[in-house]
Amino acid sequence: MSDTVPETKSIDKKEAKNSTISEELRQVLQFTQDENQKHRDYFQMLYKWTAGSLTIIVVVIGALVAFVGWHTIDDIRKQAQAATDEEIRNIRKQSHDTLIQQTNQIQQQISTRLNDEFANPVIRETVKNAARDQTDSALLPIITGEVRSQVAIGVKSEQGNVKQALLAEVHDSVEQLKPTINKRVDETVAKSVQTSVSSQVDSQITPKIRILEENAELSGLINKAQADDAQAFDRLVVLATNPQSNPQYRQTAFDVVRSVIIGHSGPIRATRKFKDQKTQDEEIALLTSPDIFVRLTALDSLPDSYWKDHLDQLYAMMTTDNSLNIRSASYFRFCSISHYEADPLDNYQANQWWLNHRKDFVK
Repeated sequence: MSDTVPETKSIDKKEAKNSTISEELRQVLQFTQDENQKHRDYFQMLYKWTAGSLTIIVVVIGALVAFVGWHTIDDIRKQAQAATDEEIRNIRKQSHDTLIQQTNQIQQQISTRLNDEFANPVIRETVKNAARDQTDSALLPIITGEVRSQVAIGVKSEQGNVKQALLAEVHDSVEQLKPTINKRVDETVAKSVQTSVSSQVDSQITPKIRILEENAELSGLINKAQADDAQAFDRLVVLATNPQSNPQYRQTAFDVVRSVIIGHSGPIRATRKFKDQKTQDEEIALLTSPDIFVRLTALDSLPDSYWKDHLDQLYAMMTTDNSLNIRSASYFRFCSISHYEADPLDNYQANQWWLNHRKDFVK
């Protein structure tokens, strides 16, 4: 009833505040209020009935428990223990079966994986190398020791036979090697004799032969220089002026060079002319003739007017021609044109003078 009073008051307040609500709406609101009250009454009655029923059931269950007593509780405990033990056994069996099944699957997977990995050539090569290294480091000393021991035992047992076979083999080998040994002995003796002879030749004979060769070379140079060979004369000049030359040969070469220069320094010399008339161009061409007398005749036949314009050519003939006579004749022509004064065939002085005065003649 406490719930319905506020609602009634509320309706009354609304009716008081709003006198304009229609009669029909007031009836609907009143009907709704009545129905709500009936529902509350019904639920209150149902709650009381349910509480009473539960009380009766609890009393009955308590009586049954008191009647049955502790025997029922002990039986329940035993049954629960037995059920628990059975469940544990079942769980253990299932776990064991599952473990075996999973172990087999893992082993199968490992075997398959290993087979796949060992199919890889890189893995196979790695395993091979590892096995070889392990064999070398671990098994090889054992194998070597065992083989050495077995060989020692075998050699000891066969020592007598081995000695006899060795002596026989050595005897046969020496017999077969006799020709080679004799050859080696002969070669060694011959080599020793040859070494001794070579030593004596190098120390005694070779120096004398070298002296003879140098004497023969010097004699040849002297003969060639006196026979108008300008190249031999140049070599004598080098020999006479080289401090490293043999002093005896150097003095001889100097004397010969001075004699040749004096022989070509006469103030009077006969000039040569061609018997048949030649043009100047023909005479110029004959300056390179291999015949010494043709070159000499061409040198004398060309006028001073030509040589004044070709002093370089005349200087070259004076210092480099293969004939001492041509060098000497060129020297006299060169001196008459350039007024150079020095001993003929003295290339050193001529080079120095021409180096300083060439600009005065060659424009």
